[in-house]
Amino acid sequence: MTRLRSASPRIGRRLALALLTAGATYTASAEEIVKLEPQVVKASSAGQFSLGNTPTATLKTVEIAMVPGSAADINRALQTLPGVQMADKGNALFVRGGDSRETATWINGIKFPGSPQLNSPVGTFSGTISPWQASSMEFDAGGFGASTGDVLSGAVKIKTFGAPHDLGYTANLSTGNIGGAVSWPWTSKAGVTFTASRNDLTPYMKLCPPSRDFREPPQGYDYSIADSWDYRPGGKIKWYGMGQQNQLALPVNELTRSGMFRSQSDTTFGVVSWNDDFGTWKQEASVGGGQTAKDESMAGATWKTTRQTRQFTHTSSDDLGFGIFRFGTAYTDEQTHFAKGFLPDGSSEPFSLETHSHEQLLALWEEYEFTLGRHVQVVSGLRGWHSRRADETRVDPRCALTWKPQRHFTTSFAAGINHQVPEGIEYAPGLPRWPAMQADQVIASVEWKQGAQLLRAEAYTKRYRHLVALDRDFMPEGAGVGQAHGLDRMVKTSLVAEIKGRLTWSRVDADRTDPSSGIVAPAHWAVKHSATLILDRTISGWMVSLAARWASGRAFTPVIGSAFQNGVQRPVFGPPNSENYPSFPRLDCTLARSWTISDRVTAVTYLAAFNLTGWKNVYAYDYSDDFSEKRPVPGLFGRSVYCGVNLLFR
Repeated sequence: MTRLRSASPRIGRRLALALLTAGATYTASAEEIVKLEPQVVKASSAGQFSLGNTPTATLKTVEIAMVPGSAADINRALQTLPGVQMADKGNALFVRGGDSRETATWINGIKFPGSPQLNSPVGTFSGTISPWQASSMEFDAGGFGASTGDVLSGAVKIKTFGAPHDLGYTANLSTGNIGGAVSWPWTSKAGVTFTASRNDLTPYMKLCPPSRDFREPPQGYDYSIADSWDYRPGGKIKWYGMGQQNQLALPVNELTRSGMFRSQSDTTFGVVSWNDDFGTWKQEASVGGGQTAKDESMAGATWKTTRQTRQFTHTSSDDLGFGIFRFGTAYTDEQTHFAKGFLPDGSSEPFSLETHSHEQLLALWEEYEFTLGRHVQVVSGLRGWHSRRADETRVDPRCALTWKPQRHFTTSFAAGINHQVPEGIEYAPGLPRWPAMQADQVIASVEWKQGAQLLRAEAYTKRYRHLVALDRDFMPEGAGVGQAHGLDRMVKTSLVAEIKGRLTWSRVDADRTDPSSGIVAPAHWAVKHSATLILDRTISGWMVSLAARWASGRAFTPVIGSAFQNGVQRPVFGPPNSENYPSFPRLDCTLARSWTISDRVTAVTYLAAFNLTGWKNVYAYDYSDDFSEKRPVPGLFGRSVYCGVNLLFR
């Protein structure tokens, strides 16, 4: 039998339980599902400054949990919004032609500890929390305010719930997951909530066999604790902490090596936040941080990455009567340690490399929001910052304008300069001290909204400079350039027979310097066309949601031949990202219903079906030993089913 090698890049550093479409399950209380508590996700308006009259495209908490194929994952639900490309089967956010590492998540004002990210044969992944732990979420796909920094493409801002009002216990049992939660109000103004779950996908993989041979099914655990104290009207202190571990082992057949890949990742995070009102002055402050540690090995090679962060943020705002003035500061202290070792071809001496990077990033910002006439709202601001890692000090201007000539119609415009310091592993001995990556962007949008009906179109253009990326050998290359421009559209309305629908369609053209060749080429994650249609209806007490997704094939660099190097046959690559995979269609469905068992017990049952039609979407190509033959590699799962029950005890 001819052995085939994968042409996709090496397996990623973020590969974890979340790589499975339904692998990450969260404990949601039946009460929350029954009440359908509203939760706003702000889609990318041109302003992005929470303007009082700016209409937004919204999702409710239950919509996030019910999005077919999302498995109650915030990022997967956000992938259905305009401007987010479905680049692969992971949950990472590729926003408007940008790489996933250019999008970050903040929880109660503190950035969630990301990790160095490489592509993986099964998708690109980033960490997040359960939507049921979040009281509000804001998604920005550009047009950032002055308070948002060290990010180029997207920002997800999450605030957790406050004190619970009632004593309650929740138990969750599903395919591959068992978990629970306890909510304990100490007083009417203070309380704590604790959640924990254990994941083992052995039952799920027996029910739905994957296309890969997992020697050890993915498994892990996660926990969280949230505390809150409303010490006076308008004054609140919240504490949130969480931890998670994911591990797996599977055979990997790469272009340059093959063997058993093992990975274990551990993440901890904590934040204490405070907010209070002193007349017209509003104060917010947060302090926290976290750590991400990864230990990976394959075919005699090892990779170990540790990132520790400590952060502080403060925001102050005052309503001056003729406008709102905001200012604040943000400080980040980050330490990244990376070590790798392997045996080079034709050598008996192992090679090892260790790097350590220390970042201290200080930012000061201000912005002023005011009204011109009756229909125009303006926000202008500046963000100044200094980076120890990049040894650079800059000032980024931001501006946004919103015109609302009538009740249902809004048009807006935003422009600004954004910088992001490259990751710690991209600063190594003997390499240049890379300057911060830069994106200059302009966004314009029009929107019509009346009741539940929404029509929205948004055009954007971005120019990138000083980009830093890793080549095929995981060596950083700088001085990259690029551009991205596109158009996003969204329609949300009520249809016949009490069906609610949401349609999004995005087009993007994005080019960047390929780090392996130095040639400006299409970005491999920038899917040119992507569309999602979601239909929701309640039938006999069951909440039913159906999602149809389609995306044009993402770009990849083909293998056009082979050559011997150090006695080993190696692939010869063609022009970077010059070919495309076939298009990606998928049809998913989710059903959920609440049942009252007694006055003190409520149950929620749910069933999720993924890839109902069984389409064998191509994720990558495998090549023979001499790289003369290739065959398509399907996604991890074909048609699959996921089910569970949630019990709430009062």
